[in-house]
Amino acid sequence: MSRYKRPYEFIDLSLLKRIEKQLENRKELERSKIFKTCLICGERKSLFHFSVDRRSSDGRVGACKICKNRQSLKYYYEHKEEILIRVEEYRRTHKIDRSIYFQNYQRDHKKQLKKIAKAWYKENKKMIKKRNLKYYEDNKEHCQAIRKLWIEGHKEEIKKYNREYQKLKKGG
Repeated sequence: MSRYKRPYEFIDLSLLKRIEKQLENRKELERSKIFKTCLICGERKSLFHFSVDRRSSDGRVGACKICKNRQSLKYYYEHKEEILIRVEEYRRTHKIDRSIYFQNYQRDHKKQLKKIAKAWYKENKKMIKKRNLKYYEDNKEHCQAIRKLWIEGHKEEIKKYNREYQKLKKGG
């Protein structure tokens, strides 16, 4: 026989029974509490109409989601200037932190962002083409100068591409 106690020898059975009883009581309490009264509008609503708050005894916020939204909107419109000033101040003071966060986000969610961009492009294809054409018309000389610079920098690649294209054209 081993001189070490097995894990189940450490357990106090009376404590285990008390814990099981408490869990059963909790489950019963949860089943009985399906509705809650909103502290603001006074309506009795389903628990799903209340946000989660683990600090409260029933695990939900006192005001329903609709009332909380109304309160938030009212506060925002009453203090709009102060909020916008605070947001702008935060952006200025946390520029580096925010850029690091966005870089990490883009790196971690590359596939998802690419999928969203592709869907957006499909939906807005005509508008994008129209915008690009308008930009080209407004900045024709600039666009042509950039194109000439690009051609000068990529002459070898262009020759190689043209040779392969000619081979395919003659062979096919």
